[in-house]
Amino acid sequence: MKENENFIKYRENLYLKWQRTILLTSLFAACVILFIEIFTYITFITNGLGPDNDLYYILIRIVIPSSLNFGVLFAASLVTKNKKINCRVKNIMVSYAIFTICSVVSIFHNYFCVLLAAPSFAFFICSIFGDTKILNMLALSEIPLLIISLVVFCFVELELIFKVLNMLCSIVFIVFSFAFSHTFVTTHANLLDYIHKNYRLQTDLIQELNIDSLTKLYNKKAMDNAIGRIIHKSIYEDIKPYLVILDIDFFKKINDRFGYSMGDRVLMTISEIIKDKMGGARQAFRYGGEEFVLLFEDTLQFPVISLVEEIQNEFSNYKFDFDSEASYTISAGISALEPGWDSKKWFRTADESLYYAKTHGRNQIKIYEKSY
Repeated sequence: MKENENFIKYRENLYLKWQRTILLTSLFAACVILFIEIFTYITFITNGLGPDNDLYYILIRIVIPSSLNFGVLFAASLVTKNKKINCRVKNIMVSYAIFTICSVVSIFHNYFCVLLAAPSFAFFICSIFGDTKILNMLALSEIPLLIISLVVFCFVELELIFKVLNMLCSIVFIVFSFAFSHTFVTTHANLLDYIHKNYRLQTDLIQELNIDSLTKLYNKKAMDNAIGRIIHKSIYEDIKPYLVILDIDFFKKINDRFGYSMGDRVLMTISEIIKDKMGGARQAFRYGGEEFVLLFEDTLQFPVISLVEEIQNEFSNYKFDFDSEASYTISAGISALEPGWDSKKWFRTADESLYYAKTHGRNQIKIYEKSY
């Protein structure tokens, strides 16, 4: 589950970069379009080719399209910056931002016939998100916008036959762009699914290598990696980690008296108790034999002691059917990580505390002190 969450997080971070890139590109395009329209209007006026109605020209060519462009870009920016909105909604909003700018070009700036097919550009850009639903939404939105563009184009001073040919070519190009983008997105989605399945398979295999087959806790290899990670993290962050070693008292006698199969049952029982009590950033490992290690990444000493006591009490109160009269106990050594310690030093201090507890009566918890 953790690996799947990591994969999703990676993909969302990648989409976030594309969202920013598309928005910046769209903003640049909107600014260029506005500049070109203003420059064109000034050029017309300067050369005595101004429109019959200046107000109408400014409204249709400059004010309305620019308001639409910058308005949708502003809305898309607000959505992408909102952490409460999920990634897919952000992808949709960004897709419609670039689609709006392309549509505005098609409707309000169609000086050239080729610009009728401008919305198809959005299909190619938005296919990067690999979402067929977004692409289909854009295609449905394109239908009424294409009709509007074609109606506006009818008023262009051009022979009817050329108007019809341009309209047909634009429609064909848009349909082709959608079909190509849809094929690309479908292929991309299948490829991504294949990569994800293989990624999960590899992580599951790695996970199995780090799991103790009997207790289903993490093994010594995983413990070494976790200890190293926490020590490295403590260098850069203000955290207070604790390492706990648990040992079942007189475990050898259980094996000698009842056999190894009953000993395994005891190990599985204490493992289930540990897994039930541990949570959050805490981690549990089977170090070997009847010894277990608990790691607390960032906490206070009291909660650590309290949790170990809970494990002790529940285990000592558990009644095994092969020896219902007996009460088995646990000894524990606890050590807080000190600056400058490496993994060997940290583990050794907890082990020394455990040894002290074992040689001074067992069934107790000992905190590491430098005095012994």
